[in-house]
Amino acid sequence: MKTHNVDFLVAGSGGGGMTAALKAHSLGLDVLIVEKAPHYGGSTAMSGGGIWAPNNYVLREHGIYDEPESVVTYMKEVTEGKVAEPKIRAYVQKGPEMFDFFRKASTHLRWIYSEGYSDYHPEFPGGRPEGRSIEAEPLDFNELGEDKYLVQPSDITMPGGIYLTALEFKNMTMALRTRKGLQTSFKAMGRTIADAVTKKDMRALGYSVIGRLKLALNERNIPLWLNSPVKELVVENDRVVGAIVEKDGEEVKVLAKNGVLFATGGFDHNRKMRRENFPEEAQRDLSLGSKHNTGDGIQMGQELGAKLGFMDDAWWMPAIQLPNGTLFTLVSERAIPRSIIVGKDGKRFTNEASPYVNFVHDQIESGNEVVYQILDQTAVNRYMYGAKPPLLPFSEDWYKTGLVTKADTLAELAEKIGIDRDGFVQEVQDYNRDAETGKDTKFGKGESAYDRYYGDPTLQNPVMDEISKAPFYAVKVVIGDLGTKGGLDTNEFAQVIKENGEVIPGFYATGNTMASVMGYDYAGAGATIGPSMIFGYIAAEHAAKQN
Repeated sequence: MKTHNVDFLVAGSGGGGMTAALKAHSLGLDVLIVEKAPHYGGSTAMSGGGIWAPNNYVLREHGIYDEPESVVTYMKEVTEGKVAEPKIRAYVQKGPEMFDFFRKASTHLRWIYSEGYSDYHPEFPGGRPEGRSIEAEPLDFNELGEDKYLVQPSDITMPGGIYLTALEFKNMTMALRTRKGLQTSFKAMGRTIADAVTKKDMRALGYSVIGRLKLALNERNIPLWLNSPVKELVVENDRVVGAIVEKDGEEVKVLAKNGVLFATGGFDHNRKMRRENFPEEAQRDLSLGSKHNTGDGIQMGQELGAKLGFMDDAWWMPAIQLPNGTLFTLVSERAIPRSIIVGKDGKRFTNEASPYVNFVHDQIESGNEVVYQILDQTAVNRYMYGAKPPLLPFSEDWYKTGLVTKADTLAELAEKIGIDRDGFVQEVQDYNRDAETGKDTKFGKGESAYDRYYGDPTLQNPVMDEISKAPFYAVKVVIGDLGTKGGLDTNEFAQVIKENGEVIPGFYATGNTMASVMGYDYAGAGATIGPSMIFGYIAAEHAAKQN
């Protein structure tokens, strides 16, 4: 077996792995990234690209400054005391430092504020309704040269080559309701035409995060092996000193004297692990994470006696399964006025516009594996749904596959989709009565700034309006996820720990390989990628001090 020597080995090429490699190299380490997939970028490339890292310089430039203790307080509320405080404090402290490092490390690493994208619990102590999420500036992927063809493909795309930042997407959902929405739509279409003429290949969201990090890695000539899965860890005297990596069909012993970081993703597509850990309603593999996320890193850590955490949870996301099998996330759609979501009893079970993890937790508790979003004709005409623009009808394929059902009356709709008719009709009547006053007496929809973010600002309550214009529609909603939350428990230095709290020397984890620093909840947009990058940064710093 061949031997390859480096200082620091990073397994996984998502945001966390790339950040760790960049930081480690800046500290003088010889770094190697190995990636199981034939593409780089992992689930980060497939994501919305938000990063939740309070107090970074981008936010400060927009006048959004937090006392660190305020952020710690918020995080402790979000995690309900289930995450060790030193780990929370490390996250809060190192986030701004990481972005200061980015600013100096490469001119490619440029970021913008996702203006107004509320924290997911702005009502908690320390929460912010104006939000603390940032994203990468859109990038012309032609700057990557041949590397642009090797990025992990993503399903988060708009028709016609249109690219949008998070704020632009939010505005565009109101294209027929607000001047800003209409202006954004024309702006997006105009620049798409201009880009086609100038042969630019502009990307935003997760693509731009990964693209910019890859450009920074390329500047430093940091090697990245694709199609190179880790097969096992190399351990000497209870210390992780490297890994056996399969490259070009042959096993290579990669020795890493400063340590090994696992940023290998969660167990999104490991059906056995899903059955063992998730409630029955959520065991189906409807994950939007990379198909290569099968829990390898978590299982290898288990073999060394690593402690696990939050294995029964995921970054849940209500979704629709399109006729071609692709999953489409329901983020803005759940805030559509003139709509509700009901279970088999015909009743609402939660605030439809709530953060997606909380929504699915409530769906699971209600015992509904499948639920239905109900819309009237006015809702279909006024608002985007998935990639369907306003005014246009749903695709015939959606009807043929049972994704959408249509009826002239609410009672008929209930019978067609097999839910309790009388309960459903009464539920809509109750909801319409609340819509007249703009106050949801059942679940408080619209009270949180997060609820209202994707709502219709022309209404008294941006996420409530009566469901009254026939025909009526039911869209079949399933439990998807952006990835799993459970993984190897780590300390404030991203070191993997055992059940007794002892560290496993030389072994680090971040991203969805690591037990979530968010506990069972979600602080804000980018609370998956943010921790992945920050704890990757922390791991690199700690590893650089090892001998």
